[in-house]
Amino acid sequence: MNREEFLRKLEAMLDGISQSEKSEAMQYYNDYFDDAGVENEQEVMNSLGSPETVAKIIKQELNEKANETEAEQKTEQKTEQKMNGDTRYENTARQQEFYQQAAEKKQEMGPWKIVAIVLLCLLLSPVILPFAASVFGLIVGLLFSVLGIVLGFGIAAIALLIAGAIVFGVGVVKIFVIPIAGLMLIGTGLLLVALGLLFGIATIALCGWFIPWVTRGVVKLCKMPFKQRGAYAA
Repeated sequence: MNREEFLRKLEAMLDGISQSEKSEAMQYYNDYFDDAGVENEQEVMNSLGSPETVAKIIKQELNEKANETEAEQKTEQKTEQKMNGDTRYENTARQQEFYQQAAEKKQEMGPWKIVAIVLLCLLLSPVILPFAASVFGLIVGLLFSVLGIVLGFGIAAIALLIAGAIVFGVGVVKIFVIPIAGLMLIGTGLLLVALGLLFGIATIALCGWFIPWVTRGVVKLCKMPFKQRGAYAA
């Protein structure tokens, strides 16, 4: 048996493995024969054994390698599952600790503390009430001031539009009697209408800003008494 026959039988015996693994094995033994040289081919075949024996050894090594890879994958999966379990445990422990702290804060607010807070509010009422009334009056005054500006712009817009329409109509009538005066009145009427439109646009813009701003302020004031309670309830 020469080298070619040995390698051909070996390749035939490796029909149960993948093509890439077969090509790698055949390349390895081709290189092995090349390194040994032509004069040592018989010694190489004697040391390797029959092609059947070599093929059996190759398949056994591939099976062992596959088993090792599968074992490593299972070990990695177990490690990942353990890490995920530890993370879930830590999150649960943190939630329990948070709930426990919230419950302790509720328990700390005993009846005596509530009584003390009420008494403190009564004692400070001569200072708190005037201050609160001043702040409330300032806010109300500011709101009415802005509302007055909006209404003023709206009334000015309506007045200018009406006046402009009237002056424009008079100018149209006068143009047939006194053309110069009629043209001047028409120009003045158009100017008044333009100013009315500008004031109308300003009124719409102010309403678009003022109404949402007031709404957000009212909603925040309504939510303030419930913020502290909601924090403990969480």
